[in-house]
Amino acid sequence: MTVDESMGGFGIAEIQYMLSRFSNQAAAVGAATLQAEYPAENKDMLLAGASSLLARGLLVAEDGETMSPKGLAAAALFALGNSNRWVSIAFTSEGQGAGVVYFLNKEVNLMMQGRGLGGWFASAQQADADVTASWVEMAKIFDQDNENAAIIFTATDEKSNLSNVALRARPGGWEAAAGTGADQTVQIPGVFSDDEVRTLLTAKLLAQE
Repeated sequence: MTVDESMGGFGIAEIQYMLSRFSNQAAAVGAATLQAEYPAENKDMLLAGASSLLARGLLVAEDGETMSPKGLAAAALFALGNSNRWVSIAFTSEGQGAGVVYFLNKEVNLMMQGRGLGGWFASAQQADADVTASWVEMAKIFDQDNENAAIIFTATDEKSNLSNVALRARPGGWEAAAGTGADQTVQIPGVFSDDEVRTLLTAKLLAQE
């Protein structure tokens, strides 16, 4: 996959079509994460999604019946149906808010950011990429542009177990809080360097059972 093929956008109908190709827990969690209907009941929307992907060259009819995804759609389709961990990142400050969600699995890290009308911007990386380095860089950029910024990471696994880490920039590093469940975040004493934060994110959000 080239750099150009690794990022782009999907409309809600395209997302619904890709989700409709699976019937498993991963797709159900992915749909809930993207606030998409699952399973989709609107056949016209599914047809519109498939037609849009075909028109964009992201879906190809191989033998008149089998539809094969290409480029970014192939990465997104795999992630929607095969991820085993989802990490939502909320960026908040006074009067500002944004967020992204990562679909994590053995093949690809898929980052999705909400756009208007239910659409999503998407970016894919190989699964062996250092995702925590990207997260810390994103946190630093957001903090530079927003006063009193807080970055809240929430990881969900296939069993709906939750773990969370909250960061806030301070002189010389980051204040951090971490916990499990939706309401069990506990402050961790001290100020953490970028490398220490990456270690914390790995331990709290990416640790496999």
